Amino acid sequence: MCSSDLGGLDSAVVTALACRLARQPVGSFCVGFPDSALDERQQARAMAKHCGSEHHELVIGAEQALDWVEQALAVQDAPSADGINTYLVCRAVADQGLKVALSGLGGDELFGGYPSFRRVPPLRALGPLAGALGGRLAPQKLGDLPAWRCWELSLGNRRWLSDRELAAAGLPPLRWPQPPWPAIADGRRAIGWAELWGYTEPMLLRDGDGLSMASGLELRVPLLDHQLVELALARRPRWRQHPKRQLHEAVADLLPPAYRKRRKQGFMLPMAAWIAGPLRPLCERALERLRAEGVIDPGWIAARWRGFLAGDLHWSRVWVLVVLDRKSTRLNSSHTVISYAVFCLK
Repeated sequence: MCSSDLGGLDSAVVTALACRLARQPVGSFCVGFPDSALDERQQARAMAKHCGSEHHELVIGAEQALDWVEQALAVQDAPSADGINTYLVCRAVADQGLKVALSGLGGDELFGGYPSFRRVPPLRALGPLAGALGGRLAPQKLGDLPAWRCWELSLGNRRWLSDRELAAAGLPPLRWPQPPWPAIADGRRAIGWAELWGYTEPMLLRDGDGLSMASGLELRVPLLDHQLVELALARRPRWRQHPKRQLHEAVADLLPPAYRKRRKQGFMLPMAAWIAGPLRPLCERALERLRAEGVIDPGWIAARWRGFLAGDLHWSRVWVLVVLDRKSTRLNSSHTVISYAVFCLK
């Protein structure tokens, strides 16, 4: 028995292939919340019917989800603001008695599904003019890149804080990683490489491995098979106008036409409401401990919390600090702290 969270295109591709190749029934799963605006259960149900999988809809109530959020914080072995979704999905699937699950992780990185694949090329072409054209085109976090190449632009697109903001927090500037080899640093392929080595490998795969195993589940990622990765990276990128075009063409016979035209949604938690509501005491205690440690400027931390409560700051900007507090005792320098806290985040 294998399983997949069937909400997105990549998971649908994995499920369709599993149904075609497996010698036993394939179970598919879709995790959702009651009355959620981003509920994908209807689309997943239609896809499961098309593939012929044994489909299961797992609805997580708010009380259960909040309990699992706190458990996720407890079991993380390194700070990650991006792992809560993974833990909730893995716990929900593992509670059905499964021990192995398939994931669609890798499709966005290999086939141009992330916004960076569309944003970086025009930014690279405009160069210094991008800053003069306004913050929407070149946000502040891109203002102090060590170089204006596709590699740095792609990695910069993943961080929340610029060096100026790090300095305001009393922290040193980020030490930028070098590309795997210089030849790809300023071409379109650098975007995919940056997503793989600057986000997927250090964060998504680490979260997926650690948090799935903490749930008693083994998570497998067939789209990141080394042969497929090598093939995808070697092909000429064709995602400028059509994200995931190559993947769409490759699976045209597996998915219903309407499914291939769906917009990417993702599995979203109501974190802003939770942080301002039932998780607020936990968050305030965590931020108070972080302020007391003195590694990050206490006034800066307090200002971030006030900004969130006033509606001026995205919830993730304070949640990353909450997560950091829970694991800061395992970190040994302010540089390590800020590398985990502000780099490679959505």
